[in-house]
Amino acid sequence: MTSATEPTRLGEEDLLVVRGLHRTFARPSGFLSPPLETVALKGVSFGLRRGEILGVVGESGCGKSTLARIIVGLETADAGSVHLGGSALIDVEKRQSVPASRRGIQMVFQDPYASLNPRMRVQDIVGEGLAIAGKLSKAERQERVSAMLATVGLSPQDGERYPHQFSGGQRQRIGIARSLVMQPRLLVADEAVSALDVSVQMQVLNLMLDIRERLGISMMFITHNIGVVEYLCDRVIVLSQGGIVESGETRSVIADPQHPYTQRLIAAVPQL
Repeated sequence: MTSATEPTRLGEEDLLVVRGLHRTFARPSGFLSPPLETVALKGVSFGLRRGEILGVVGESGCGKSTLARIIVGLETADAGSVHLGGSALIDVEKRQSVPASRRGIQMVFQDPYASLNPRMRVQDIVGEGLAIAGKLSKAERQERVSAMLATVGLSPQDGERYPHQFSGGQRQRIGIARSLVMQPRLLVADEAVSALDVSVQMQVLNLMLDIRERLGISMMFITHNIGVVEYLCDRVIVLSQGGIVESGETRSVIADPQHPYTQRLIAAVPQL
């Protein structure tokens, strides 16, 4: 287990390596006044091993969603670097930044109601990225979409329906299928079960465990719920005020939290 004063482990076996990420947001504070700055990330470094599920846990405003969006390519960093499989996705010092569409990373969003286009059929939603990439024929796209719907527990016939015809848990399965159909090397889930009922949360978490087992994909799971981390994740990093205060194997961190912030999280959040 790594405490707040020890460096987070970075090893050659890591698929994802994040080093020294910084991000500060500035907003206007009034006429002739200097902008107000909010530090979202300060020197965040960690590694994510191949085939593992890494939890990133912390309260709202700790910087975990900003971290996820920078890795995926939806936000920029002020400093630091991100490498995937040894290749640089972001290196601020060298002014390198790979476009989000070429990173080999896909994201599952928090709200399954807002993240799906209500005017599109499910098969078109799931296959949209493949259509944009233009590397497969229509028949090949349809075959891959049908296979991915089956992977997340839906039928090929469900592809003909629209998002409003599904429950919240089923919509999140559609969102997961949309991400996986692009065959990413890393799946980033940002509060992917927080908008769902507890019983449905368990179904989605079990699905993600099954996907990891079947596809061998690495995942980063962002959450405020330490109980979700305990159930799902192999390792965990704890974020507070933009920095990592503790990290390690999930069982070790849960059983013997070293930092007061981690102790408060465990004491305050109901566990699954």
